[in-house]
Amino acid sequence: MKMDAEKEVKKLIKNINVGIKKLTLEKFNQVISNAITKYSSKGEFEINESVKIVCKYYSISVETLMTKTRGDVYLAKIVLFKILNHSLNISAQRIAKFFKRYPNSVTHALKKFDKLNPDKRNKDKKLLADYNELNTKIKLLLINENE
Repeated sequence: MKMDAEKEVKKLIKNINVGIKKLTLEKFNQVISNAITKYSSKGEFEINESVKIVCKYYSISVETLMTKTRGDVYLAKIVLFKILNHSLNISAQRIAKFFKRYPNSVTHALKKFDKLNPDKRNKDKKLLADYNELNTKIKLLLINENE
Protein backbone atom coordinates (compact mmCIF):
# COMPACT_ATOMS: atom_id res chain seq x y z
CA MET A 1 0.00 0.00 0.00
CA LYS A 2 2.82 2.42 0.86
CA MET A 3 4.48 1.75 -2.49
CA ASP A 4 1.30 2.73 -4.34
CA ALA A 5 1.20 6.03 -2.49
CA GLU A 6 4.84 6.72 -3.42
CA LYS A 7 4.10 5.96 -7.07
CA GLU A 8 1.12 8.32 -7.00
CA VAL A 9 3.22 11.12 -5.51
CA LYS A 10 5.97 10.59 -8.11
CA LYS A 11 3.35 10.65 -10.88
CA LEU A 12 1.85 13.84 -9.45
CA ILE A 13 5.27 15.55 -9.29
CA LYS A 14 5.99 14.51 -12.88
CA ASN A 15 2.65 16.00 -13.99
CA ILE A 16 3.37 19.21 -12.07
CA ASN A 17 6.72 19.52 -13.87
CA VAL A 18 4.95 19.09 -17.23
CA GLY A 19 2.44 21.78 -16.25
CA ILE A 20 5.17 24.20 -15.21
CA LYS A 21 7.00 23.71 -18.52
CA LYS A 22 3.84 24.44 -20.53
CA LEU A 23 2.64 27.45 -18.52
CA THR A 24 4.25 30.36 -16.76
CA LEU A 25 4.62 29.78 -13.04
CA GLU A 26 2.03 32.49 -12.33
CA LYS A 27 -0.51 30.91 -14.72
CA PHE A 28 0.22 27.43 -13.33
CA ASN A 29 -0.41 28.68 -9.76
CA GLN A 30 -3.67 30.27 -10.91
CA VAL A 31 -4.82 27.01 -12.56
CA ILE A 32 -3.97 24.99 -9.43
CA SER A 33 -5.67 27.53 -7.14
CA ASN A 34 -8.81 27.55 -9.28
CA ALA A 35 -8.91 23.75 -9.41
CA ILE A 36 -8.57 23.44 -5.63
CA THR A 37 -11.24 26.06 -5.07
CA LYS A 38 -13.57 24.54 -7.68
CA TYR A 39 -13.49 21.08 -6.16
CA SER A 40 -13.58 22.13 -2.52
CA SER A 41 -16.72 22.23 -0.39
CA LYS A 42 -20.12 23.12 -1.87
CA GLY A 43 -20.36 26.72 -2.89
CA GLU A 44 -16.74 27.59 -2.14
CA PHE A 45 -15.80 28.11 -5.79
CA GLU A 46 -18.97 30.06 -6.55
CA ILE A 47 -18.49 32.30 -3.53
CA ASN A 48 -14.82 32.98 -4.27
CA GLU A 49 -15.44 33.85 -7.91
CA SER A 50 -18.47 36.00 -7.04
CA VAL A 51 -16.44 37.89 -4.42
CA LYS A 52 -13.74 38.65 -7.01
CA ILE A 53 -16.29 39.96 -9.52
CA VAL A 54 -18.10 42.13 -6.95
CA CYS A 55 -14.82 43.56 -5.63
CA LYS A 56 -13.67 44.44 -9.13
CA TYR A 57 -17.05 46.00 -9.95
CA TYR A 58 -17.03 48.20 -6.84
CA SER A 59 -13.24 48.80 -6.94
CA ILE A 60 -12.67 47.44 -3.45
CA SER A 61 -10.28 44.79 -2.17
CA VAL A 62 -11.37 41.37 -0.99
CA GLU A 63 -9.97 42.23 2.44
CA THR A 64 -12.18 45.32 2.61
CA LEU A 65 -15.26 43.33 1.58
CA MET A 66 -14.56 40.80 4.32
CA THR A 67 -14.56 43.47 7.06
CA LYS A 68 -17.57 44.71 9.03
CA THR A 69 -17.36 48.11 7.30
CA ARG A 70 -20.59 49.96 6.57
CA GLY A 71 -21.46 52.34 3.74
CA ASP A 72 -20.66 51.39 0.15
CA VAL A 73 -18.93 48.19 1.24
CA TYR A 74 -22.10 47.09 3.02
CA LEU A 75 -24.13 47.83 -0.11
CA ALA A 76 -21.73 45.66 -2.13
CA LYS A 77 -22.25 42.87 0.43
CA ILE A 78 -26.02 43.16 0.22
CA VAL A 79 -25.87 42.70 -3.55
CA LEU A 80 -23.38 39.83 -3.24
CA PHE A 81 -25.39 38.03 -0.56
CA LYS A 82 -28.56 38.28 -2.67
CA ILE A 83 -26.81 36.83 -5.73
CA LEU A 84 -25.26 34.01 -3.72
CA ASN A 85 -28.51 33.16 -1.96
CA HIS A 86 -31.13 33.79 -4.62
CA SER A 87 -29.33 33.06 -7.88
CA LEU A 88 -26.76 30.46 -6.82
CA ASN A 89 -28.88 28.79 -4.11
CA ILE A 90 -26.22 29.03 -1.43
CA SER A 91 -27.71 29.04 2.05
CA ALA A 92 -27.48 32.00 4.39
CA GLN A 93 -25.66 29.71 6.84
CA ARG A 94 -23.01 28.83 4.22
CA ILE A 95 -22.59 32.49 3.25
CA ALA A 96 -22.29 33.48 6.91
CA LYS A 97 -19.65 30.82 7.50
CA PHE A 98 -17.58 32.06 4.56
CA PHE A 99 -17.74 35.69 5.72
CA LYS A 100 -17.30 34.74 9.40
CA ARG A 101 -20.63 36.33 10.33
CA TYR A 102 -23.76 35.17 12.07
CA PRO A 103 -26.48 33.79 9.75
CA ASN A 104 -28.82 36.50 11.10
CA SER A 105 -26.50 39.14 9.62
CA VAL A 106 -26.84 37.58 6.18
CA THR A 107 -30.59 37.17 6.58
CA HIS A 108 -30.88 40.82 7.62
CA ALA A 109 -28.96 41.92 4.50
CA LEU A 110 -31.21 39.75 2.30
CA LYS A 111 -34.32 41.30 3.86
CA LYS A 112 -32.87 44.76 3.34
CA PHE A 113 -32.40 43.98 -0.35
CA ASP A 114 -35.97 42.68 -0.61
CA LYS A 115 -37.24 45.97 0.84
CA LEU A 116 -35.56 48.09 -1.85
CA ASN A 117 -37.86 50.67 -3.37
CA PRO A 118 -36.31 51.64 -6.73
CA ASP A 119 -39.38 53.71 -7.72
CA LYS A 120 -38.90 56.12 -4.82
CA ARG A 121 -35.17 56.04 -4.08
CA ASN A 122 -32.38 56.57 -6.62
CA LYS A 123 -29.94 54.75 -4.33
CA ASP A 124 -32.18 51.67 -4.40
CA LYS A 125 -32.57 51.97 -8.17
CA LYS A 126 -28.76 51.96 -8.54
CA LEU A 127 -28.42 48.99 -6.18
CA LEU A 128 -30.97 47.00 -8.18
CA ALA A 129 -29.17 47.88 -11.43
CA ASP A 130 -25.87 46.77 -9.86
CA TYR A 131 -27.50 43.52 -8.78
CA ASN A 132 -28.82 42.80 -12.28
CA GLU A 133 -25.48 43.53 -13.94
CA LEU A 134 -23.41 41.56 -11.43
CA ASN A 135 -25.86 38.67 -11.43
CA THR A 136 -25.48 38.37 -15.20
CA LYS A 137 -21.67 38.56 -15.03
CA ILE A 138 -21.44 35.93 -12.29
CA LYS A 139 -23.82 33.53 -14.00
CA LEU A 140 -21.93 33.85 -17.29
CA LEU A 141 -18.61 33.18 -15.58
CA LEU A 142 -19.93 30.13 -13.78
CA ILE A 143 -21.61 28.73 -16.90
CA ASN A 144 -18.35 29.11 -18.86
CA GLU A 145 -16.37 27.59 -16.00
CA ASN A 146 -18.61 24.51 -15.84
CA GLU A 147 -18.37 23.76 -19.57
